[in-house]
Amino acid sequence: MFRLTRAAALGLVFALSGIAAAAPQEDANIAKIIEAGNTDPQVMNLLDVLTNRFGGRYTGSDAYLNASDWAVWQFEQWGLKAWKEEVGHMPVGFNRGPWFGKMTKPFEKTLIFATPTMTAGTKGAQTGRVVIAPEKLEDVAEMKDLIKGAWLLWPGKSEGFARDGRRDTAMSLLVLACVEAGALGTIQSAPEPLQAMNGSVASWDDLPVLPDIKLTEVQYNEIKTLAENGESVELRFDIRNHFKMGPVPYHNVVAVLEGREKPDEYVVVGGHLDSYDVGTGACDNGNGATSAMEAVRLLSKAGVKPRRSVMIVLFAAEEMGLWGSTHIVEKHPEWNEKISLVTARDGSPHAITGASVPQSWYQDFERFTAPLKNLNSRFPFTLQKNEFPGVRPDTPGGTDITVYMKAGVPTLLSAGRNPLNDHNYRHAWHTLYDTYDNVSPYSEHLQHTAICQAVIAYGVAELPNLLSRDGLYLGDGLYADITFGTLESPVRAMARLDTDGASTQAAHFLAAVEGKAEPRWYRTNADADPTPLATIKTSRRGALEALLREVPEQSTALPKIANSKLKSKKGLLGFMPEGFAVALAGARLPEKYTPIGSVIAATEGFEKLKPTDALRSLRIYRVGDKARAFKAAGADKDGGETEM
Repeated sequence: MFRLTRAAALGLVFALSGIAAAAPQEDANIAKIIEAGNTDPQVMNLLDVLTNRFGGRYTGSDAYLNASDWAVWQFEQWGLKAWKEEVGHMPVGFNRGPWFGKMTKPFEKTLIFATPTMTAGTKGAQTGRVVIAPEKLEDVAEMKDLIKGAWLLWPGKSEGFARDGRRDTAMSLLVLACVEAGALGTIQSAPEPLQAMNGSVASWDDLPVLPDIKLTEVQYNEIKTLAENGESVELRFDIRNHFKMGPVPYHNVVAVLEGREKPDEYVVVGGHLDSYDVGTGACDNGNGATSAMEAVRLLSKAGVKPRRSVMIVLFAAEEMGLWGSTHIVEKHPEWNEKISLVTARDGSPHAITGASVPQSWYQDFERFTAPLKNLNSRFPFTLQKNEFPGVRPDTPGGTDITVYMKAGVPTLLSAGRNPLNDHNYRHAWHTLYDTYDNVSPYSEHLQHTAICQAVIAYGVAELPNLLSRDGLYLGDGLYADITFGTLESPVRAMARLDTDGASTQAAHFLAAVEGKAEPRWYRTNADADPTPLATIKTSRRGALEALLREVPEQSTALPKIANSKLKSKKGLLGFMPEGFAVALAGARLPEKYTPIGSVIAATEGFEKLKPTDALRSLRIYRVGDKARAFKAAGADKDGGETEM
């Protein structure tokens, strides 16, 4: 899974809960869904098939092709219309076999290592001495006799990708020289948990030939120390990496439970089917794919027929750069306007435990998620209103759902925030440990999540109308998102900057935040300075002032705009060189501040802030071409998204 920025997912991380009673027919159908999930749980059986029968599902592998064929068959068994939709072709395929390695001299020891996908295997079991690799091309000729038949200790630390790069790369001259000298392969130090991702092969005529071994840091250092001390070190590796002649097609898997009244409108449940293959892809993203599969199975088993269609998409090639989701969004623009909601999981196998939804959705969610509130006492639910619009990403990243965000489609990411959800995702992410046994302790969490996904999908699909898109995403403009307080009790406000009526002051405010003019008035979190970024106090007019800790000795006083026409029912953001102020409805900015923005959303609790509370973050969002082109004072290039 790609990492998802906080800005990209702002206001869009949801789980579920509810309070109000539902209509009798909805209650009956939801009860059937819940009963099916509790009496006949199948999510772990699906995960078992996906991971232990097919294994790691790298794009272009037999395992991926087999898993996608199985998914279509499985959906058809449940009575859904299902098909594979071709996304593209890999020029060369790859299949991973088992791998073994040990030190044979000066003593025997089993080695813990991996090789990135799309890198060479050995020619059977190969044994050779250890040699510290040459650092310069000109050193290869002098070391030619040592390099022949040797395993080379390669410099640097592995970051998981292939030695020769990940995208459209070729062997360096140094690597080519080592190949010609007869090296058996390279060995690079790798921190634990040991990650192994991928390399790149452009054609069958240009296959990698030199094995690229990532060895645990402890064992690498031990072997290197022995070699540096003059010991004769001998290693034996048997690495069965196999290439497949291309082109190899890869597909999204799509299935539809057709709606009874509006079959051409959709609620989409999804997850990516592909994975890296050094593990078996159980966590990333087997748990997401199979919980989505289980959700639609429960709908089918319960015999429900919602008003609009429920579509499941198992996306291809997420790990390659969101290729599958990008393809389906671009190929089917006619679907995008008729999608009420997209949900997808791509992360830890936690249980859904809470939700924050836009105000326009709240009443409906409160009604149809009411049965989930006390469904499992281990996973309590809360439903909150989210007043803050999300930020549509200019470039998708992190996970497939961001592709739908970019297209402006309503999205929902389920998430859990519960002490019971203690899964260490980083331990499994793209590592040797991403296997079924990493997820199996969370079987109850995963089944509970599938039930919640099924209820959500049914509830949204049964609504009379598509979910409202009003206020879901920020419109074009330049915004300041400010958070004070503590991690446990944050207080937040968002304002739209007036880049027309207060352009000079807004430009200086941006300069302070973005650090593109000297002196820098805010310190970034990277400074690891525990001192608050600003001193907080409440003015006699009821405004919250944030006086900056660092103020230039000779700051130029900015002209105050006389008779500012900037108005807002929710409040104003004011600025002066020494700091800024937030005045919510009922409060007024102190006279020394120039209004530079209208508050569009704010949480409660500003009146409870104390001078000891910190300015936790101040983010600037630029939405649209005009906002991206607006320059901070002293800036020599266009701005971007900034976080402090």
